[in-house]
Amino acid sequence: MEGDELRFEDVAVSLVMCAGPVGAAEGAYLDALLDRTHRVDLEGDRLVLASEAGSLTFERLPAVPVEELTDRRWALEAVVHGTGTSAATHPAALELRSDGTATVSTGCREFEAVWQTAGDAVHLTGWEYELLDCPAEVTAQDDALVEVLAGAFRPQLDGDVLTVRAVDTRGADTSALLYRAAR
Repeated sequence: MEGDELRFEDVAVSLVMCAGPVGAAEGAYLDALLDRTHRVDLEGDRLVLASEAGSLTFERLPAVPVEELTDRRWALEAVVHGTGTSAATHPAALELRSDGTATVSTGCREFEAVWQTAGDAVHLTGWEYELLDCPAEVTAQDDALVEVLAGAFRPQLDGDVLTVRAVDTRGADTSALLYRAAR
C-alpha cells in the first residue's frame, strides 16, 4: 500500500476456471483483481479497488453473532433440501462453546471439534468420527449434517431458531439445517 494505491505481488492462481457465465464473471474478476495497480477507496463497510482493467466493489461480511451462538445447545428440527424439508428423524444437536470447542451429534454419531470464525462463517476443524452404518431412517439426516458442517458454514439467527448453510462460493444449492435453542 502506498497512499491510495495497492499493488499485489507474488500472486498464485490455479488454471482451473469455471465454464459458462460463472467462468466469464470469474475471468473479469481476475482480470480486474490481478491488474498491476489499484486505487483503493474505503467508505464505511465498502471497499472499492479500481484499475485500468475495471473496478471491484466489496462489502464487509457481517460478523458471526458469537455471543448468541455459544454456550447453548441447539437441537436439530429439520433439514431443508432443494426438494423440500424433512423433519429431524433422530435427536441431533450442535454446541459451540465459548472456549472454542464444539460437540456435534447427527442422530447416528457424535464427535468433538474445534471451531473458529472467519468473516461471516464458522469452521469446524480437528474432528473425526467413525464411519458407521447408520440406520436407514437416519442416513439422510446424518449425510446432510456432515455435508453442511464439514466445511465452512454460515449461521443465521432469528430469535431461538438457528439456520446453518454450507458456504458454497460456486452458487450451488446446499442443504440447510434448522436448529432450535434447547431449553
